[in-house]
Amino acid sequence: MTTSPKLRALFARCARTLAALDADWAVGGAFAMAAHGYTRATRDIDLFIGDDAREPLLAALRSQGVAVDEVLEHIHYAAIPDRRDPEERIDLLFPSSEPDVSALMAARPASVLRYRVPVWPLHLIIVAKLLSDRDKDRHDLAELRKRGLIDAGRVLDVLQEMKEPTAIRRLRALVGGRRTP
Repeated sequence: MTTSPKLRALFARCARTLAALDADWAVGGAFAMAAHGYTRATRDIDLFIGDDAREPLLAALRSQGVAVDEVLEHIHYAAIPDRRDPEERIDLLFPSSEPDVSALMAARPASVLRYRVPVWPLHLIIVAKLLSDRDKDRHDLAELRKRGLIDAGRVLDVLQEMKEPTAIRRLRALVGGRRTP
């Protein structure tokens, strides 16, 4: 994955700040998928962060001169390394629903941009994509399936616990002849 030096520097700054705050956080989205073996083009990095770190993180980044825009009140902010290219950014997401909250708590260290940072578990990335209606998520799911990266049983367990029949149907359609319990 190609990232600009400015985005890499901002990622490092965010990671250091979150570590100093002792915050619960994890990388999600395309960079998390890359840490699990599937790489696709992206221009942003998704960071999922415990809500208790929201105000201290935003204040710290702003005090360091980082441009931080509110996208969705109290839930989604964008840290932008260069205002001339607002699509290249770090999305700061403060989850309050599943599977995002569980992914934050179940994150495990992996390498992202040469840093060892907490990353969403792959089965919860797949759950989130099965719950989505976005075309790019459908494409990601097909690519993950092609690479043999879907643990259908584990994903099904989460979807059943969440009581998500539509996503369960999508999972069964995705894995086709592979048996799901």
